[in-house]
Amino acid sequence: NRLVKKGSKAFYIIAPVLINTGDKDKDGAPVKLLIGFRGVPVFKHEDTEGEELPSVEPPTPPPLKEVASKWKVKVKYTGEIGNVYGTYSPSEKVIRLCTHDENTYYHELAHAAHDRVLEGRGEKLSTTDKTQYAKQEVVAELSAATIAFIYGRKTHIGNSYKYIESFSDGNGSYKACLSVLAEVEKVVKTILGDAETKWI
Repeated sequence: NRLVKKGSKAFYIIAPVLINTGDKDKDGAPVKLLIGFRGVPVFKHEDTEGEELPSVEPPTPPPLKEVASKWKVKVKYTGEIGNVYGTYSPSEKVIRLCTHDENTYYHELAHAAHDRVLEGRGEKLSTTDKTQYAKQEVVAELSAATIAFIYGRKTHIGNSYKYIESFSDGNGSYKACLSVLAEVEKVVKTILGDAETKWI
């Protein structure tokens, strides 16, 4: 029950064109045949108005949600944040997520923890200093992978490796990780220190 706002432009996705063959499969369901594809116009939710959209909150909060609450860091789920799955804003103290993936939450929580560690030393997270920003991303990703491992959660080690490598400035993931181990230890201890959920 939502309508497209006047002047909004659609983008097209490819959808399958299926026809019924008249046959049934072993469970009695109709057998369909793919005969091609067609373009289907779709619109961003921001380009529509009407009834409220369903919540994008996960059915159960991610483990360690209480840590963000203790730090008065808001966790907001949203449908879209540009080309990323999550962000942490140090000025607003807000984690924004457009996925229910726990590892993304851990990554952004690690940024919030790193922010606390740096504040204690009179420093700040940086989005303008390229070298500092790269280091912060390595700290957050390695901390997130560590937290996921400690809690026995599903980890995406291959993705973490590639992500860290993309911020290693050509020096490789191993060197990038070794260069931030002391900082990762502080970040992980900061998170675990305020965790109510016991780890394995």
